[in-house]
Amino acid sequence: MSHPTIVVSADGTPAAALRRAGEVASAANGRILLVSAYRPVAASRLRAERREAKRNDCPEELLWTINSQEDVDARLEQARAQITASVPVLTRAHNGGVAESVLEAARQEHADLLVVGTDRQSVMRRAQRRLNGRVAREAGCDVMIVCTSGG
Repeated sequence: MSHPTIVVSADGTPAAALRRAGEVASAANGRILLVSAYRPVAASRLRAERREAKRNDCPEELLWTINSQEDVDARLEQARAQITASVPVLTRAHNGGVAESVLEAARQEHADLLVVGTDRQSVMRRAQRRLNGRVAREAGCDVMIVCTSGG
């Protein structure tokens, strides 16, 4: 019998959506693939962009968009820690945008379900809606959008 694969983005996904993905994977005897997107950035440029973003009062929740490979690995581990269900969790860093990375991982792994989240209180609400809409339109599998009012 096949074990379902559930793909979840680690980039800005609310903790409640990560937990829900774990619950679904546990109930279905499945596994989770956490995906985080990145674009390689020279270290000097990365430092300068982070300093500039902080100087301009960039919200902390948006700083994940300015990242290095180490940041991506740390983000994947933070997301993994939010999944409280006892299920296999694989991680993958993917060079590209968030939507492209999640969709590509879902295709490569023949995912059964893609879980995305939206936080009604987040300053990223509009970006999340665009991302979730694109994922829902282009995914070759079922998509679960978990609405939360907080982490």
